[in-house]
Amino acid sequence: RAYGLVRGNDRDGAVAAYRAILEDWPEDPVSLRRLATVEMTRGNMPEAIRLSERLAASDNPDDSIFGFTMAGSFNH
Repeated sequence: RAYGLVRGNDRDGAVAAYRAILEDWPEDPVSLRRLATVEMTRGNMPEAIRLSERLAASDNPDDSIFGFTMAGSFNH
């Protein structure tokens, strides 16, 4: 549902949907990654950076690398 809202350009709806997912699964890497991206496209860089840093703190090396890459891009 959340990704469909993004594809339909309903960013506010997508943010709400991803936040609802993260309430149940706070470390879900796909939701963190996609929500960070949506926040970046909305111009909310502090939140995009915060979310990417949460992903970078993951115990999963693949997710952690993705988070560090996003944080670096957002901070650039």
